[in-house]
Amino acid sequence: MAFCAFRFQLATACDSQCSSCRSPGRWSARRALELVLDWAELHQGELLKDWDSCQQHEQPADIAPLQ
Repeated sequence: MAFCAFRFQLATACDSQCSSCRSPGRWSARRALELVLDWAELHQGELLKDWDSCQQHEQPADIAPLQ
């Protein structure tokens, strides 16, 4: 649930700040944000494990990149 709230806040902030960032033939900042958030949602478990590792000053594991 917290991730969904974070996602909504970030998307709202991006929409209000980046509405003029769009240019023809390129991804909008909003679309790029949506892709990153979708990736983060798919890898939420891995991200949380990596966060715990970092909190313990350990090396985080690799996570598959956005494709």
